[in-house]
Amino acid sequence: MERLATQTLLSYKGLFFWLHWPGYLSNVVARPMLMVIMWALLGRFASSPEMVERFILGWIALSIPEILLGGIIQTFAYERSLGVLPIVIASPTSRAFLYYSRAGLHCVNGLTSFALSVLAAVLFLGLDIGSANWPTVLGASASLLVSGAAFSLFVGNIALLRVNWTSVLSWTRSVLMVFTGAIIPIDLLPGPLQPLTGALPVTHGLAALRQGFAGAGAGAVGGELAAEVAVALAYGVVGLALFVLFERTARDRGTLEYEA
Repeated sequence: MERLATQTLLSYKGLFFWLHWPGYLSNVVARPMLMVIMWALLGRFASSPEMVERFILGWIALSIPEILLGGIIQTFAYERSLGVLPIVIASPTSRAFLYYSRAGLHCVNGLTSFALSVLAAVLFLGLDIGSANWPTVLGASASLLVSGAAFSLFVGNIALLRVNWTSVLSWTRSVLMVFTGAIIPIDLLPGPLQPLTGALPVTHGLAALRQGFAGAGAGAVGGELAAEVAVALAYGVVGLALFVLFERTARDRGTLEYEA
């Protein structure tokens, strides 16, 4: 456990380039609060008052994977660009240990963004939390945290291919915003796309979160929570397999380069 804690801390401190006051405050603190306010105002003035709560809860759910994606993807990218990746590949340490430890302290940022989004919605937008079932809400947020971390690690593998990590971040954030029901109701998406939404993180956890704020008990959302955790496990396993495949391919080819 001590080695895991050390690896998690060093990965976070060395490869998280938002770990300074301007970067941390703007991305972890200010961004989630401002985004939930922006979407609520958009729903109020550009759509309809009925959409306000949908947008608020949608962004509250998205606040977790949003910061996880930004933080975790850059650890993969900077590990390569700073010349650390060859040392990682040469090390005898467990690949699962190296892979999953990258997410550790970023999960704290995810919970922080979630809490601040809820706070902003209550203080500035009048979100009614009087009928919320908090065990359900907390369970949903935990499932969103796990799936968001697993998905971020999975997507981080793309950054190892020397793709611009900010482009990867923009694409994945857009996919989650459009196809998880956070902003656009799933039943309004084109028919062929609707079944695919269940394979993304957030979709099931958000459904549980909405019901939790409406007062539903844990038993009523058990299926959604289980589905969200299943999605997390799938991304966790496939992501690790891709990480190991990248390493083996690099060893066989004798190079980390994949671009012409």
